[in-house]
Amino acid sequence: SDNSTENHSSDSTYQKIAIYGGITAAVIIFNVARIITVSYVAINASRVHHNRALRSLLRAPILFFDTNTLGSVLNIFSKDIGILDDTFPFMFCEYLMLL
Repeated sequence: SDNSTENHSSDSTYQKIAIYGGITAAVIIFNVARIITVSYVAINASRVHHNRALRSLLRAPILFFDTNTLGSVLNIFSKDIGILDDTFPFMFCEYLMLL
């Protein structure tokens, strides 16, 4: 009788460990998938924004470059890209958490 109780509690313990291990593995897999998704979306968004901004800058009339120094244009351009690179992944993660 004691032996069957020990086997039952041992089986129950192994079953609990397997359940917790499965939950842990699922959480790890979900987080890795989330990180990959956020990275892909952030890189793609940054690339699209950069290409559009550069295209607009290259199509700007000469008067724009006569009235704005190259340094200020470069600062604004790099600041916009930097803000997108720094804040977009965080904001996208927050958005995913709200879903």
